[in-house]
Amino acid sequence: MTLARWTPPRLISARRPDQRTVEWLELFYDLVYVAALIQLGQSLVGDLTVRGVGRFVVLFTLLWWAWTGTTFLMNRVEVDDLVHRSLMIGQMLAIGTLAVLVDGAFGAHSAGFALAYFFIRLTLVLMYAHVWRHLPRARQLAQPFLVVYAIAAALWLVSTVVPPPGRYWLWGVAFLIDVSWIVSPRMRRRVAYEYPPDEEHMAERYALFTIIVLGESFIKIFGAVADHGVTISTQVNGALALLIVAGLWWTYFDDVADSPIKSRSENVPKVALWTVLHLPMTMGLTAVGVGLGKLALSDIGEPMDSSAAWLLIGALLLVLLSVAGLDMITRNRHFGVTERDRLIPRFGAMVLLVLLGLASSEMSATVFGVAVAAIVIGQIAVEVVVAKRADQAVRVEVEEVMRSALADARCEHLANLADTRPKTAGCMQCIENGLVWVHLRFCSICGQVGCCDDSQGRHASAHFLEIGHSTIRSMEPSEDWAWCYTDRVGLRSVTGVSDSR
Repeated sequence: MTLARWTPPRLISARRPDQRTVEWLELFYDLVYVAALIQLGQSLVGDLTVRGVGRFVVLFTLLWWAWTGTTFLMNRVEVDDLVHRSLMIGQMLAIGTLAVLVDGAFGAHSAGFALAYFFIRLTLVLMYAHVWRHLPRARQLAQPFLVVYAIAAALWLVSTVVPPPGRYWLWGVAFLIDVSWIVSPRMRRRVAYEYPPDEEHMAERYALFTIIVLGESFIKIFGAVADHGVTISTQVNGALALLIVAGLWWTYFDDVADSPIKSRSENVPKVALWTVLHLPMTMGLTAVGVGLGKLALSDIGEPMDSSAAWLLIGALLLVLLSVAGLDMITRNRHFGVTERDRLIPRFGAMVLLVLLGLASSEMSATVFGVAVAAIVIGQIAVEVVVAKRADQAVRVEVEEVMRSALADARCEHLANLADTRPKTAGCMQCIENGLVWVHLRFCSICGQVGCCDDSQGRHASAHFLEIGHSTIRSMEPSEDWAWCYTDRVGLRSVTGVSDSR
């Protein structure tokens, strides 16, 4: 990229989402979190006590919030100039410093950790100042964040000269100020409606972050096996650990990652809930990596370490509970799958994991690993079977409706179908409103494309009610039927009628 292509900040939320992809700078920025997450996971490996887990939760939340803050800005504002690149690279250096100091964040390196976090927040404040200066249209968005984040950053700086435990109390106050805008109804409305997010770009960013966290699990497993040496035990238990990671990948990326978020509510936007639920999910995935590293190093016949077993069980419960929450606020790609169908495998697996945890003291590490893998893979198998049955039920129902509707009745409108072609490749009303269609139809009179009655928008029927054009045709590649809204009858094959004229 040359200097000529660098551009000042500009709003992107009003642009069509299919025109935007994740930028190379964003991917480069995400990679620095690999080091931070690896170091954070290592600190948990050395301290599996309640205190150690508590510190891990606090530090992970701070890291995740720092990443989310920058991601939030870049989701709504597109910018690629020298100032922005310099601030991004500066923030990456601060994150790298934080990663080095994270193991002693509540000890000897607490002042250095606070200073590194201050620079992370300072770079974000300067990014918002850059947007405020160059983009007047976005000042209502930038100004509140600029003020809130600046106050919080100042507290992080002050905490470097305050001795513990006062230092840690200041961290807590600074974090609460950082997230204070969430409790403001006015700011929630502004973020959700006046400056709405680019949902497809956001989904891709969080999916990439999830991949990074899953990759960190692989690093822990491979690193543990490499340090311990290759044995039968590490081969078997390591394979079980990788199978569990693959199951978690399947659970998220085959169900959640591509599922569109449901329509917003007035009180709490679904997008906000979707975002927040990724915090416990990615936190759980990171802890899963730690637990699986312990599993990979266990001998086949020896009992599973109790602390590691409950860490793995608790982390998996957190992941599945978060995924269940995401299931509730997203629309499944399989039209016939209900919210209940999606939740039953999750909660069923959680119950089995709790029972497994209670019995883990009587099991060898390998048997424990087999049981965990079976539960994770089992809930996927149930989900696949439910989806296939739901798809088949919908298909049978549609075919039955078509058999009864596409009768041999006579209809003047269908007898005189025009040779019309669709105007667009998709339902534009669905695209404009962020909806997802199931099937497409087009008006045989004017060519207007709309979604079917099984879709949320029902725009094909709405076109008939508004305009009065009574006949539609299917746009599905394997279908050739037509339907008349006025007479409520159809043609099995439009081609046959056309050829007989």
